[in-house]
Amino acid sequence: MSYSEYLSSPHWKRTKEAFRKITKKRCFICREKEKIDLHHKRYELHGSSILGYERKNDLRWLCRKCHYSIHGLGLEKEFAQGRFKRTMYKNWFKKL
Repeated sequence: MSYSEYLSSPHWKRTKEAFRKITKKRCFICREKEKIDLHHKRYELHGSSILGYERKNDLRWLCRKCHYSIHGLGLEKEFAQGRFKRTMYKNWFKKL
């Protein structure tokens, strides 16, 4: 199954709804509450796909601007590894 097919699957919809119930649906970086996406911090663990086996720590709510910025600037690895604190991201994105 491709990633886009997975995002349309009933399993992903249930995962997203469960995550929504246990977390506040606002951007992890800028705290925006509109146009929020659920971002995978990583797609693999030890060389195996985590799709379908996500844990709470594998996911973060991001607004579209921050989500696209992370992917567009190639910051996925830093974000996934938790190298930056929220305030550091906020300062980084203010420059955009």
